[in-house]
Amino acid sequence: MAKSTSGVSVYLDSKKTQQVLSKFEYIDEQSLPTELKALLAGSQTVVNSAKRRVPKKTGTLSRSIHAEVESDGVLVGTDVSYAKYVEQGTARMKGRPYLQPALTESTTRIQNQVAKAIQQMLASKGA
Repeated sequence: MAKSTSGVSVYLDSKKTQQVLSKFEYIDEQSLPTELKALLAGSQTVVNSAKRRVPKKTGTLSRSIHAEVESDGVLVGTDVSYAKYVEQGTARMKGRPYLQPALTESTTRIQNQVAKAIQQMLASKGA
């Protein structure tokens, strides 16, 4: 599921994490936001990587990169209007991708952080 803002963003979907959590019947409904917390922890890796990669002229674009929790996932991106042109380029300017490479670079780390968050949650439930 792709979400978008006026800038540019990537979306971390919580469906896979929910599938894992649903296998444990002792996790109650109040624990369901846990997968979003786990994704938010993992998304910070993407935010940090994107901030390192983004071209910096004034620093506005770098400072605007953030993660926000949506109802079924975490959105990492920026609402700076020119962000998509920096990421994807234009007819007159070559793109200088920073967000998609940050996600690609961070995939394993995100998976590890989500797994760790789930383990901590299960341990707190007495699993």
